[in-house]
Amino acid sequence: MVVARSRWRDPGFLVCAVAALVIGVAIGQRIAYYQSIGGESVMSVAFFLVLTVLGVIVAAVVWPIVARLLRRSSSRAFASVGMASLVLAAGIGGGIATAGFTGSTYHPPVTLASTASISADLTGAGLASATVSGAAGSCSSEPDTLRVGTVEAFDLGAFGSGRLRGFLSFGTDGGVDGWAMIDGSDADPELLPIRWAGTLRVVSISPDRSSGEVSLDDVPLSVDAKLPGQSVGPEWPRMMSGDVSWQCQPFTE
Repeated sequence: MVVARSRWRDPGFLVCAVAALVIGVAIGQRIAYYQSIGGESVMSVAFFLVLTVLGVIVAAVVWPIVARLLRRSSSRAFASVGMASLVLAAGIGGGIATAGFTGSTYHPPVTLASTASISADLTGAGLASATVSGAAGSCSSEPDTLRVGTVEAFDLGAFGSGRLRGFLSFGTDGGVDGWAMIDGSDADPELLPIRWAGTLRVVSISPDRSSGEVSLDDVPLSVDAKLPGQSVGPEWPRMMSGDVSWQCQPFTE
């Protein structure tokens, strides 16, 4: 007991013990992180454990050699390695136990959803306007926030021989990208979908993007580089204009 107490009074050993504790906590938190991911991360956990064991073995071999070079007792060196190993193990256990409280574990991003009410008036040369008011839609939040990230409109009304559906995506720079597409025209990957897409002009928008209005100023009929040479039939207008407004219901966490 007296030997153990004198060991803790040794400044050199205290430094080693503190270092072992810090390294142990770091390793424990890293193990907890990989455990929280699951799947292939089990291999990473095993890697850290093997690395720790190897570190202890190397210390047990090297430390007595250093002790002899410094003309110190090998038995004291072995005792120091043993006590440092216990501190390291305690640090690993503590790191694993406290990882959840320190934010060291993985938490998948949370995306919230709510319903939306959509109004639109969309026109194209040669076709009657697609007009809806209070149409059903959905809103999705940006990961881990209450700000709206996307808005989808399920039915924007009849347009030519089909019906339109739409999608809005909000960028971090304040821009809004969107498209309106003939519902079902993208079902066959070998055929070019009938879709008008581009960057839309913001007329008004709330800070959390839960409501607003955008204008389609001659948004072009889109083409797909993966389907070279294909084009949409002439009955569909090459440009679309109009406006779309939305109102999202509050997200519930």
